[in-house]
Amino acid sequence: MARILLGWDLGAGLGHVANLVAVGQALAARGHEPVLALRDPVAAWDMTRDCGLRVVQAPASRVRQPMPPGQRFRARSLVDILGVHGVANPDWLEPQVRAWRDLIELVRPALVLSEFAPALCLAAHARVPVLSIGIGFTVPCLAADGSFPVLDPSAVQLLPPAALTESIATVLQRLGVAVPANPLAALAGDAQLHLGSELVDPYRSVRPPGSPGPLWASPAAAVPLPSSPACLVYLPATHPGIRDLVEGLQGLRIPGVAYVHGGSATLRAALGRTGLEVSGRPIDMDAVLPRVSVVFHHGGVGTVERCLAWGRPQLVAPFVLEQELITRDLLRLGVARELPDPAAARRAGVMVNEVAVSPELQASAARIAASLRGPQVRSGMDALLAACEAYLPPGG
Repeated sequence: MARILLGWDLGAGLGHVANLVAVGQALAARGHEPVLALRDPVAAWDMTRDCGLRVVQAPASRVRQPMPPGQRFRARSLVDILGVHGVANPDWLEPQVRAWRDLIELVRPALVLSEFAPALCLAAHARVPVLSIGIGFTVPCLAADGSFPVLDPSAVQLLPPAALTESIATVLQRLGVAVPANPLAALAGDAQLHLGSELVDPYRSVRPPGSPGPLWASPAAAVPLPSSPACLVYLPATHPGIRDLVEGLQGLRIPGVAYVHGGSATLRAALGRTGLEVSGRPIDMDAVLPRVSVVFHHGGVGTVERCLAWGRPQLVAPFVLEQELITRDLLRLGVARELPDPAAARRAGVMVNEVAVSPELQASAARIAASLRGPQVRSGMDALLAACEAYLPPGG
């Protein structure tokens, strides 16, 4: 069977790790040999130590293009996001691509799966087949004119798109690799699999229809809300308002469970004083969601998709563009409320209480969940495994 390299580079959420672990285990069950190259194996340790898969450090870049003094980063498109992470600077991009190439030489995979790892896609370009997988932002999608679509029309373009294109072309030329007609296409791999719902896909207006769907199985039937309100709080310690949000949860009047990724002992203690049960490890969503009537989180797409499938109303405190775009979709769908700014953090507990008993939010969440069930809903995992084996050599 085949050795397959699964890589993660950009993005800090644990959803990237959850996806790759699930896919790696499914590939291993079919007799393949997956190798996970993770941006942060230490942060992912709770999710990988018992997974039975080989894990290595990805050659992820830590460089970041500085913003002009007093200017806040606000991306207009993926061009700006890649640019701020150094992809538009060939002298920063080249060493990372070369490091990925060396890892490919060491691992010798027959196939590469990229979970938001553009430098890996470039390293494998024209050498090893690459499937770009993930949800939303993690699966680049080109518009009809070959550009990355605008995500936030209100934002000023920070980087000329030509700078990104020229950087990619320069690096490929330095490596002796033929440059494709549209160099941006090399960032997207040989095929793209959006493993989520189009309901919260920032590229749904340009992405071809027929996404495979989530990797995990949605509930086969409606899951009723608990008889008494309860909540799940799921936030990262990197949230700029995390301390204010935790303090605001003192107004909480319902029980529940909480997890803060990367949270200190002090932060966990403060959460415990709200009356919540504080978990020291990532939450098993499928086990917890049946027991809660509201989820308070930052808008991570993996958490959002789980809440939609289980029919759970949400309270969202976004702090980056992707989360803000997802929150807009949730508000449009009528399944969530938003904590829009740090000043509102003091009302976090009160708003959790309100969302937990809102008939309007509950009805909308149940309606969306029903649309995500049934025989018409395909298995993303089955589609991904079939795509992998289609790209493997015969007998691989």
